[in-house]
Amino acid sequence: MTLRPYQLEAATFLSRQRRAGVQSAAGSGKTFIAAAALDMALRSRARLRQVRIGWIAPTIETRDQAWKALREFPFVMEQDVKVECAAANTDWYDRDVVVCDEAHQATAPVLRSQIERCPGAWWAFTATPFGEDEERNMALLQMFPAWHVVTREQVGQCLTPASVQWLDAS
Repeated sequence: MTLRPYQLEAATFLSRQRRAGVQSAAGSGKTFIAAAALDMALRSRARLRQVRIGWIAPTIETRDQAWKALREFPFVMEQDVKVECAAANTDWYDRDVVVCDEAHQATAPVLRSQIERCPGAWWAFTATPFGEDEERNMALLQMFPAWHVVTREQVGQCLTPASVQWLDAS
């Protein structure tokens, strides 16, 4: 699968960060961006051992979506990869990086404690990181201080033109 220009830019940004997030619209391929960022980070330097990757998904469906995206990157799949739903309350103390899907929920006490147990990098992705709750916004920025924003215009520029044809079935 080939990265679209905005996906490549976002994945490159994320792959070079220790604590960061990507904000991008629904349907823009955020899961694929995060998987590509892992691949880029892994390839950036030689490793003496497998990298331990954790991925926190909010639902079974997004967990399965994460596995599908990760399988597009065989080098990532050669690592020690663990993808779990947040409700599993997994302890990520042994991970080199933890990726948090739907990161706007990361400030919830149970999820935040899971993320903070990871001694390595923390990456986030979501369509809606910030809202009207300033306290939550500040907590999210403390966890993930650097953000890359993909605009709707960037996504729209990559859409395939479409036309609608009306057929008279009478």
